Amino acid sequence: MNPFKLFLVGLALTVALGMLLGTPGTAMAQDAKLIKIHGVGGDALAGVFIDPETAYIKKDTIVVWLSGVKQEEIKVEFADGKKCKSVTAFSVGFNIDKERWCYVTSYVPFAATSSLQFVDEGEYEYKVISKSGKATAMGRLVVE
Repeated sequence: MNPFKLFLVGLALTVALGMLLGTPGTAMAQDAKLIKIHGVGGDALAGVFIDPETAYIKKDTIVVWLSGVKQEEIKVEFADGKKCKSVTAFSVGFNIDKERWCYVTSYVPFAATSSLQFVDEGEYEYKVISKSGKATAMGRLVVE
């Protein structure tokens, strides 16, 4: 099995085990959604794209962003951090950037993930940015 498929299987098993062994007071997710971020270009990054660009999810869904960008690290940044923080739970890899007041990951290397559980309905826009700042893509979550 190739390393990427092995990683995805491991990620799925880890999420499933975590949901099964949840501790008291831990919300159990109804569903999980994987959003893949891909790099465009050979050795030099020419761009990034998000799959799916718009994701439709139910409340309490855990959204996992997976970096498939080999050329350089990327980050995921929500435009309205305060709004996003108030409607999410169980953040992994996200923090509030107090200078710009937005919810953002650190720079994520190839095959790494970050995740949030969305507990309220709404539409949330985010941007994926390469470390060099030369490649960006916009994504949107619609929580129903």
